[in-house]
Amino acid sequence: MAKAQWVPGALTDSSNWLQRKIVDSLDSSAALSVLAETGRTRRVRNTAKTSLTRRRNR
Repeated sequence: MAKAQWVPGALTDSSNWLQRKIVDSLDSSAALSVLAETGRTRRVRNTAKTSLTRRRNR
């Protein structure tokens, strides 16, 4: 089964709640990078940055 595609605009336009859920469950470094830079709230941006750092340190 093919993975669903995502577009950066859809991530940045989504609600604060959805962005938090995405950051907590997403496995895509590219999407996390987008949210780390352009997330709607400081909480989303910081959580995404932390997730990226943890991935790099594995």
